[in-house]
Amino acid sequence: VLRRGMTLGEMMTVVALMGVMGSLAVPGFLESRKRSAVNSAARQAMLTLRYARSEAVRRRNNVGISFNRIYNTITVYAIGTPNGREYFRITRHEILKELTTETRRREAAKEWPKGVKIMESEVAGRLPNLPEPYAELDGLPCTFCSSGRIETIFATPRGLFVDINGIPVTGAFSVVPTYPGGEEPSQYNRAIAFNGLTGSTRAYGFNGGMWK
Repeated sequence: VLRRGMTLGEMMTVVALMGVMGSLAVPGFLESRKRSAVNSAARQAMLTLRYARSEAVRRRNNVGISFNRIYNTITVYAIGTPNGREYFRITRHEILKELTTETRRREAAKEWPKGVKIMESEVAGRLPNLPEPYAELDGLPCTFCSSGRIETIFATPRGLFVDINGIPVTGAFSVVPTYPGGEEPSQYNRAIAFNGLTGSTRAYGFNGGMWK
């Protein structure tokens, strides 16, 4: 039986085809990774708000939630004073839960990927408002309208969300993958919204020209 090996030309053709197939597959793989990372971050951010709410109810005391957009962290911390509302100080408060990329715990690193960042209350530039009841409601202050980079809200024993003055707040923030130049395609935006009047939270994705 005669067995003929591949010629050099045939081998080059196979290699070229493999290269083309690989170049077509890589973008899809990278997009899948971006979507997976931002979906995971949005879910963990929403669950962190719910955790803070349940802890406040269980402890029968306010629990703080600090959003730090400089270090890209969300910190849930205990308040020592009954019904107190205090800005987070690492030397003063007990951390109950923290989402951060700086942790060495492998599980937490998966929950809050390094390629995802917290954005401000506009949720995402040039995109429409969230649907009610999670859009900013008349008469309630905007939670993330300050010019600073650290914002704080509080979960109460009644299961609501309030500001430093104890006033119910409603608002949203977004998590997006980082890109050179700071432009984030809208399909990767995920919004985490909360309604201080009801204590409800929800994660949204932008698809088909609307939040869903």
